[in-house]
Amino acid sequence: MAIRYRAYDSALYVKDASGAWKQFAYVETISPPKIETDEIEATALGGDGFKVTMPGLSDAGDVQFTLFMSGTGDEFKEMLSYALDLSVRDWLVVLGDSGLAAQFKGWVKSFNIAELSANEVIKAETSIRVVGAWQLVNNPLAAPAGTV
Repeated sequence: MAIRYRAYDSALYVKDASGAWKQFAYVETISPPKIETDEIEATALGGDGFKVTMPGLSDAGDVQFTLFMSGTGDEFKEMLSYALDLSVRDWLVVLGDSGLAAQFKGWVKSFNIAELSANEVIKAETSIRVVGAWQLVNNPLAAPAGTV
């Protein structure tokens, strides 16, 4: 079972066609991706009797979110379209006020509406398949030091 972390004040962004980050949803919980690497057996005859292995290709896995998004805005329609078109997109998760963000490319692997509320807020579970490596970076959306 994947570990889920509370992600207070965190937000999910997607890069739009102009290259700008667009806030997409607020994040309640995050299950970070589990990076796994293939193992290649490289044992040769005549060795010391022990298997020899070497690392193969790595798999960045999936990142899972519990999201809150507006039921009246375009976020829900966009996420649904992303789940259906399977395009690889640039994603950014701003991790609260930590000054850090997780940045990665990926496609929406699953999208499930968990709850519809009377106040027009949608709670959804989604999984994004990470393509390539993901990075923990300084928040690129933070205001430069000394500005308000």
